[in-house]
Amino acid sequence: MEKGKKIINYFTVLGFFLILTFPMVNGYMQFIDEAEIVENRKLGEKPVFDINTLDNYTEKYNTYYSDNFSLRTNLIDFLNKSEYNVFGLSSKPGVVTAGTNGWFYATKSKDYYENTILYNKEELDRIQQELIQRNHWCESKGIKYYTVIVPNKMNIYPEYLPRTVFKKGKKSRYDQLTGLDSVADINIIGLKETLLNHKKDKYLLYQKVDDHWTDFGAFLGYQTIMKNVEKDFPELKPQSLDEYTVSIELKDGNMVAMISLTDKFPERFVKLTRKKLSSVLPGKKKGYKSDGAISADQVEMVKVNPDGKPLKCLIIRDSFSRAMMPFFNEHFQSITYIHDSWRGGLRQDIIELEKPDVVMVIMLETHSNGPLTFPSF
Repeated sequence: MEKGKKIINYFTVLGFFLILTFPMVNGYMQFIDEAEIVENRKLGEKPVFDINTLDNYTEKYNTYYSDNFSLRTNLIDFLNKSEYNVFGLSSKPGVVTAGTNGWFYATKSKDYYENTILYNKEELDRIQQELIQRNHWCESKGIKYYTVIVPNKMNIYPEYLPRTVFKKGKKSRYDQLTGLDSVADINIIGLKETLLNHKKDKYLLYQKVDDHWTDFGAFLGYQTIMKNVEKDFPELKPQSLDEYTVSIELKDGNMVAMISLTDKFPERFVKLTRKKLSSVLPGKKKGYKSDGAISADQVEMVKVNPDGKPLKCLIIRDSFSRAMMPFFNEHFQSITYIHDSWRGGLRQDIIELEKPDVVMVIMLETHSNGPLTFPSF
């Protein structure tokens, strides 16, 4: 009996030792390949050893090692998949919400869908005054200004949400913002109604495993925007869907990439391709700088189109505007896109340099707090 206990203890200690040392050995020998996962953050970097700053070095190295030890990504990948396969849940509920029928949502949209956050009267008054001042400032320079609100995916496809996510109030921030369009000197374009009217069309409006809309959803949004712009510029007539070919291409969705489920849920992205050859070309950038929140190549994009109308457009955008760019490009001889890190500001500094005829600030519902949080006046 005593001999048996000693053997068990021996193998327990040996096993524990192997568990502790195998990641280090694997880091050198690569017995098992490291899994690739998306963490949506910058991992700790290996610090430079300096005898004069050993205290800081130890702390920094610990951060680096915690983010980079061998087989770490394999363990995370295993836990991510186990959480969904066993319980049907997201392993990162604070970032990704797992719905039904293979649908996934950005958790940051939850409060906006449930209507648990609303602007109080003072906040709404401040937003109203901010938008009026933006419009007046642009008008004084001969510019037409438009604010565009893109609805969250949850508000277009709520039927696939888990039962734990449900409406807790009738009015939403989206309703509050778009309701300001009735105020004189404010021009807000909401896209929710258009998208809901096309939910039963042949193609999806938003991707199932990605938080962004499809090219088809983006095209419908673009049409709604341009129908409003056309009222001020009759020469800018929206394009028809007949001018595009609709196809499907397989890509990884950002929601499932964050929880290591891309192999289980390959996404069929709806893609629109213009039938007629476009004359749009890259334009010369002025070199607007990033504040570090986004990559430098995303801050400024410029397109020129010799076949476009003799007008110049400036769009303050986020990632949702990316899918609309090919459609907007066909209208203007020059168009500049500025990603201002989700602030939704007017950017008078850039307007003064660009001197556009049309300015649009396009914001996702989740990021529509810009006029309140980052006022331009």
